[in-house]
Amino acid sequence: MVALFATDDLHHARFDATLRRLAKQGLRLLSTWPCVVEASQLLDAPQRFELLRWIERGAVQMVDEAGFSRYRLPDGKRFEIL
Repeated sequence: MVALFATDDLHHARFDATLRRLAKQGLRLLSTWPCVVEASQLLDAPQRFELLRWIERGAVQMVDEAGFSRYRLPDGKRFEIL
């Protein structure tokens, strides 16, 4: 999330392009609130507010940590919260 909103980030262009491509396919990013909190701490205020507005517009599907284990990788393995 930091790379998406910190335009000076080395990975910004790549992640921005990836999410735009996924959005055209009707796909959204999955995230949890702890990830948003951490990204918010690393972003400057203008980027932080843009991140929160982006989430409010529904660009990200927020899942709770308890429900996160329901989502699976293509090989059937569970995601892990690190």
